[in-house]
Amino acid sequence: MAQTNYDVVIIGAGISGLCAAARLVHGGYKVLVLERFRQLGGRFSTVDYKGFKLSTGANDVECNCSLEETFHLVEAEFNVRHPEPDLAYRIDGVDHVLPRQGGLRKLISLGVRNEEEEERVRLAFRRALSWEEPSPTITLRDWVAQYSDSQKLQQIFQGFAALVLAINSYEVKARTFIRFLKAMGGRVVHGYAVDGNITLVNALGAAIERLGGQIQTETEVKRILVSDDGVVQGVSFQQPGREGEVRAKAVLSSVGPRGTIRLAGEANFEKGYLKEVEMNMRPAPVITIYAAADRPLITHPGVIVLTNNTRRVCSIRSQTLTCPELAPPGKHLIESFSALGDSLGPVDFEQEVALSIMDLKEHIPGFDRHAEILQVMYHRGEWPAFHAWPGWTIAPRTPIEMLWNIGDGVNPEGWPGLESSGEGSKRVAEDVMNRIRPST
Repeated sequence: MAQTNYDVVIIGAGISGLCAAARLVHGGYKVLVLERFRQLGGRFSTVDYKGFKLSTGANDVECNCSLEETFHLVEAEFNVRHPEPDLAYRIDGVDHVLPRQGGLRKLISLGVRNEEEEERVRLAFRRALSWEEPSPTITLRDWVAQYSDSQKLQQIFQGFAALVLAINSYEVKARTFIRFLKAMGGRVVHGYAVDGNITLVNALGAAIERLGGQIQTETEVKRILVSDDGVVQGVSFQQPGREGEVRAKAVLSSVGPRGTIRLAGEANFEKGYLKEVEMNMRPAPVITIYAAADRPLITHPGVIVLTNNTRRVCSIRSQTLTCPELAPPGKHLIESFSALGDSLGPVDFEQEVALSIMDLKEHIPGFDRHAEILQVMYHRGEWPAFHAWPGWTIAPRTPIEMLWNIGDGVNPEGWPGLESSGEGSKRVAEDVMNRIRPST
């Protein structure tokens, strides 16, 4: 690390950090990315287990938005394959494939009992989308209940909310759900990284370095350096057998707002900001179960959203129907995603896993006879689905001048999941470029 002065230092080489770095180096900025692990990607990477390529977090790759745009901007390979058909909702044991356009209308029609009820629910959504959004004080479940008492409709929106927002319909704000529909409804196309998520982040990392950026792995940031007048100065770091400091005009942190506070020191933050972080940072815990089979136990190539007759699992998929490269020859990979009964906790982990496995046995014929559970991943604490519930995030700028948070703790309203990293990093990179000029 010969150069000790940079325009921007980025803490963390997850997808948020890499997207921000890619846009900044494309803009001519001198950028250093510091990552504590040996490989890139964080919660969007890959582990090899018994020949299967398992995601460390996110499974779907959301295309046709800022994430894919970032790859094309720096000419990084975006090797993603799309399942056809994509999204299906399982209702009373029948899988209903959603159309690319008009998916919300289709879901409403599947959940209501008559045309009058359908029109009432559709009108409520139309007004919320085009006129006035719901109050932030009401949950999605309670908001829908004003227009329909259909249990089936509630179960559909429970599956929908848990899948895209990682929390339950009785926890998510109705306004947050509406803003998701406004931002991403009808435009996002899902896909899978052909050889695992690690190939995408490695491609983006290679593009960053090709454009002059630097990435240092196995490098843990120990402290964010702040001047006496509250301006960021750089970071101190530790590598195997070495410690050091780098100076920078700006620092972007993707370790979550709480992690950023620990690194910079509470004394450097305003009390109101500390209180806001404490109130809003509600990590979204989820359980992912990976299983292997020697035969295709799921025939739908995309995501199946479970609605009624499920305890915890909100979606199942077999990515190897689209990307056989993710498993050894002749093997199939099954993945399930579960929101917890109470996302705030406390959580009985063994009970939550047991309920999820019961769902898998009931919804996947032959699972108990032909499937082998490979891994159960519990995403929580510092490694959650999201650092903050959608709708509970805070602004990326911190009270420390030239210090930004990036990632799913500060995702833009309406942009959850992986795409929030692409969109949020794009906005922060633009903010940085409006504040400082690249070094010559």
